[in-house]
Amino acid sequence: MRAVHLGQRHSEQHERAGGQRQPDPLTAPDLKAAAGSSAKGTLTLGNVNDGPITISQPPAITPAGSPFSVSDNKCTGSLASETTCIIEVTFSPPKGAAAGAQSATLTVNYQVNGAASKTVLLAGTVQ
Repeated sequence: MRAVHLGQRHSEQHERAGGQRQPDPLTAPDLKAAAGSSAKGTLTLGNVNDGPITISQPPAITPAGSPFSVSDNKCTGSLASETTCIIEVTFSPPKGAAAGAQSATLTVNYQVNGAASKTVLLAGTVQ
């Protein structure tokens, strides 16, 4: 999977109506698994701010009941500037799931000069 950067550096932002800068949504590479099995992938989150950020709650996956889950979360507490942490995501389509694409959203909420969040699009294919 790919790196997700938390912060507001211009190289990772895009213009939005009204001139506000927002972090780009990122898409994790497609995980592939047969129905009744699973596949894991890793997201690396990096703090690109000049100071630390605080990750105050576990990442959330929506919608509830999707075949994606957080299987290991190393992104808790304070994350120093220019450091990274790891979130492992598992894609587990249930037995009998039809072949095809599945998707969900992973959101990481953090504090840096107020509340902020980063959204990652998760994609999986049932084979």
